[in-house]
Amino acid sequence: MELTGFIPIIRRWLGVILLATVVATGVGLLLGASAEKTYEARAELLVGPLSTDTDTMRASGDLGQTYAELATTGGVLRQAAEDLDLSTGELRTGVRATANSTTRFLVVRARSHSATDAAGIANAISLQLLELGKQDPTRPEGQLRVIDSARVPLEPMSPRLDLIVPLAALAGLLGSITLVLLFEFVGDTAESVEKVDALTGVATLTVKRRRELSGADLAGELEPYRMIATHVDLAAQSVRCVLITGVTDDDGTSGLAKRLAAVWARRRETVAIFDASTGELSELVGPGDLVRAGRSLDSEPEAITLEDAAALRDRVAVDGGLLVVYGQPSTVSAATLVWARIADATVLSVRRFQARRSMISDAVANLAAVDANLALSVLHERPGPVRRAWSGRDGKARSDDVETTAASVLGGADRSPLPKPAQSPRPAADGIDLAAASGSRRSGSGMPR
Repeated sequence: MELTGFIPIIRRWLGVILLATVVATGVGLLLGASAEKTYEARAELLVGPLSTDTDTMRASGDLGQTYAELATTGGVLRQAAEDLDLSTGELRTGVRATANSTTRFLVVRARSHSATDAAGIANAISLQLLELGKQDPTRPEGQLRVIDSARVPLEPMSPRLDLIVPLAALAGLLGSITLVLLFEFVGDTAESVEKVDALTGVATLTVKRRRELSGADLAGELEPYRMIATHVDLAAQSVRCVLITGVTDDDGTSGLAKRLAAVWARRRETVAIFDASTGELSELVGPGDLVRAGRSLDSEPEAITLEDAAALRDRVAVDGGLLVVYGQPSTVSAATLVWARIADATVLSVRRFQARRSMISDAVANLAAVDANLALSVLHERPGPVRRAWSGRDGKARSDDVETTAASVLGGADRSPLPKPAQSPRPAADGIDLAAASGSRRSGSGMPR
């Protein structure tokens, strides 16, 4: 998958990723704060004389390794524990000694939960090693002298909150992203054109999520839908009825149908939109006016017959007109199957990361069973908010956040900027502002009922 394919996934799961990061940070902070503090003190000793010949210095470097091993022997630890009134086990786990054969420095490290005890243990071990070195005074190679005695440490060596908290946050972030990507790629959702193509057997076009459109830029909202409309126009010799259907309940078929209708309104004399679920019929009078025509069926929408659907199509799509029908998925609606049978072209709406591949396969199978002409599928995301400019009573430019609905697209395609209405018109389904006044219709564009 291309890099751009990860962005919608991360955006979709951003809340979960942030929550996992915060929880991991909190756990790291809690564990670090509750952990018992450990202090480390160190004492440095020099093996052999400070200035001597090369052979003596080489021998002293070799003896430094011997002293490092002696520092952790039982006899040295027991004697140091008796001097400090501590347990031998505590010294055995906390004492470490290292020697450098080149510099002849012997470093004794002692760790303890008490800063004072850590310094005392390091100095006690150093004194025991000095006593061992004095037992053989005839050889200068084995002489020991304390260069830097152990001091009480001011800060604990662990836990390090400045390291634990960032590492915990990073682990939470990377872990959540890994799980999200694993879920998305291994899961049954459709997130790529290739997957949808393989399931539908027809071409798949994508509509990307768009944000922050304003004024005349709203015309650009229709740009990706022009290509879709052209594909549909070329799907048959004469296209009078187009069905827009999806695979899930919240599949965006309503918005897709109304945006496509806005494109066709620039190409056709008459364009009507029919909601197969409710039986509501609306007419586009030019690209900017959507007029509700009311119920167009005597029976319930789900009880529609082929004759009823064909009669409505023939009554509306006259003189080059077009009827755009949208409804529920073909897997749950009988009316959708009826319209799929008489529609000249069918468009399958697939919402990215929401539609499962099994649902797409079932929807395609149902459409094929009624000999539907599946022209193409559209892979799209949930539309984001847009910013629409308007002028207030004081004449100053303002802005309102509105949802990307057909009303903003239809009303803003040819008008920039849109004035804020003094009184809200009567609302219709899907948040579309319907102009009920008959005077808004074009001459000769009336739709028979």
